[in-house]
Amino acid sequence: MIYIGFILRVFDFEKGFKMVDIGKNIKRLRQERGITQADLASALGVTCQAVSKWETSSNAPDIALIPKIAELFGISISELFEEN
Repeated sequence: MIYIGFILRVFDFEKGFKMVDIGKNIKRLRQERGITQADLASALGVTCQAVSKWETSSNAPDIALIPKIAELFGISISELFEEN
């Protein structure tokens, strides 16, 4: 069995469709800001295990959490989905 993970296909008007691993972005943003997985989980009302699964691409955050995640990091939703 080959595990692909949760990588989102996002449309960019300039580049067309692109693949984005939102978990990598969440991890990078969290670490840049010195936030622990526990703190992020608490702020979002999820478990530490949920945040860990996002960051390892084992799962993706619920779509309803995307605006809150972007707000917590002080970025736009578009920036959350940018390739790095």
